Amino acid sequence: MTMNPAPGSALPKRHSTKGVEHFGKVMTPPNGVARNEPFETSGPEINLHPFQKPIKTVVDFVGGYFLLLLLSPLFILIAFLIKLDSPGPVFFRQKRVSRNNRRFPMFKFRTMKKHSGLHKKKLGNDHDGPIFKKKDDPRITEIGKYLRRWSLDELPQLINVIRGDMSLVGPRPLARKEMKKNALWRTTRLMVKPGMTGYWQVMGRGSGKFSDWVKYDISYVTEWSPVLELKILLLTFRAVIWGRGE
Repeated sequence: MTMNPAPGSALPKRHSTKGVEHFGKVMTPPNGVARNEPFETSGPEINLHPFQKPIKTVVDFVGGYFLLLLLSPLFILIAFLIKLDSPGPVFFRQKRVSRNNRRFPMFKFRTMKKHSGLHKKKLGNDHDGPIFKKKDDPRITEIGKYLRRWSLDELPQLINVIRGDMSLVGPRPLARKEMKKNALWRTTRLMVKPGMTGYWQVMGRGSGKFSDWVKYDISYVTEWSPVLELKILLLTFRAVIWGRGE
């Protein structure tokens, strides 16, 4: 899920030595390479937490099925409202990349008008990273505005969690073309499954800075712990209740 950070939130002030070494290499392009150009870099080997995979596998399987069953009446209501609001399909599908560079179809509730992609080039991007974000995007449907505000458009990703494509918590799912800006960031984030919510989504999303995105993604992978996982889930719940999604 994507949402604005809590007011006053800031980047982590201190990271492990391993994380700092990564961050330094991520944020400093080699001589002669423009800051916005993709570049190759290398860093110390990243060793994932030994209990990360088994813990997340169990939590994703149990949590995914539970939430899907619990929210199934809401799915039906949202599908009805989408069809009532504008012509087009209920779901939006797009290819994204999971762990080990495996592509999969990601599901979301449709929040944009039909043929919205044709008008994308005419709009300016409010984000300096690889994804397109526009405040007050005219392509968004009326019901889509509410779905995005409370992050309800991303609920179908529970299907991806159950299928094993995604996790409840992890880096934001991206397409391959959206990960060309930084090689180390791409390699690190693809060591884990993308998530419905994540560290960057709840802490650094509102800044609009690609550098914040890189830092939080790498911090999540290199410093993962059950406590961090729980913290992200609690922050997500608070952000959704307050309607700070986008």
